[in-house]
Amino acid sequence: MLERGEIDILLATHGSDQVKGRIARYEPLHWVAAPDYLDDPEQRLKLALFPNGCAVRQAGLTALEQIERPWRITCSTRSVDLIEQTVLNGAAVSVMEASIIPATLRILDGHPGFPPLPEIAMSVHDHKASHAPHVGIFADYLVGELGRVRGLRG
Repeated sequence: MLERGEIDILLATHGSDQVKGRIARYEPLHWVAAPDYLDDPEQRLKLALFPNGCAVRQAGLTALEQIERPWRITCSTRSVDLIEQTVLNGAAVSVMEASIIPATLRILDGHPGFPPLPEIAMSVHDHKASHAPHVGIFADYLVGELGRVRGLRG
């Protein structure tokens, strides 16, 4: 869409080893669960994740595959609120960027069965050849503002 000129600016996340665009910041990832969550390592880990193609989702699945932990996805959505509700209901755990973790969820990092997660890169892409000067100014603003925001929890 960006290359075809259908949109002027794109905000994206990438694995830190697949960086593209202008990096605004690196964001830590965390395993999150309901406050009363008890893990059963004998059962497949139920996951509520963002859709296919999301760097956050891929980071979580790759980490689980590296420790050979069985898993299954019970919820796949773009909605942070829906993931939060699924996790709070005890139906799954999730992986989230530090800056979007709701205060209602508990961070599980360091618990057995929850492997370390990498950081992801947040970047701004703009189609320089096809936009007016104000688009570039806004892209610069986004890079600056996103670079100032830090994870609220973690």
